[in-house]
Amino acid sequence: MCVVLIAVVAWSFGSTNSDLLAHLCLVAGLGALARASLVDIRELRLPNFWTAFALISGVAGSVVGSSGPSALLGIIVSAVPFLLLHLLDPSALGFGDVKFAAAAGAVIAIVWWPAASVIAVVALASALVVRLVRPSGPRAFGPNLMAGTLFASLVATSLVSKGIVT
Repeated sequence: MCVVLIAVVAWSFGSTNSDLLAHLCLVAGLGALARASLVDIRELRLPNFWTAFALISGVAGSVVGSSGPSALLGIIVSAVPFLLLHLLDPSALGFGDVKFAAAAGAVIAIVWWPAASVIAVVALASALVVRLVRPSGPRAFGPNLMAGTLFASLVATSLVSKGIVT
């Protein structure tokens, strides 16, 4: 469904350019993750709908952008650290956060999959700052993951647009 919607939007602009479709998938994925992050702030849960939408957008963007396997690499790089943390202590990190990280890795892989490693570093650093500012009470981790995702997106697009990486 996501691919169809993106294709319709691209067609309405008169383009069949795969780069445009990939970038639309990137925007759709980031938007879905931002929405999930907002829900997490209010309800302390990450909705499956938005994380699944982002995951599908990331995979679709990688496929239409001719970097198909990169989505899987982005998912692995971004989700495995959080999956291990969740398996070690489920009370420290929910499985929704693991799914968010996987979707974020797929979305970042549209541009450059190695940048998905930045997600965990920034998310954990921002979570530490939040914990120092507010040491007690429940805290949503989705916004930290979103910060990592946005930073990884900026790093990836900057490096690719400058021709530093391909």
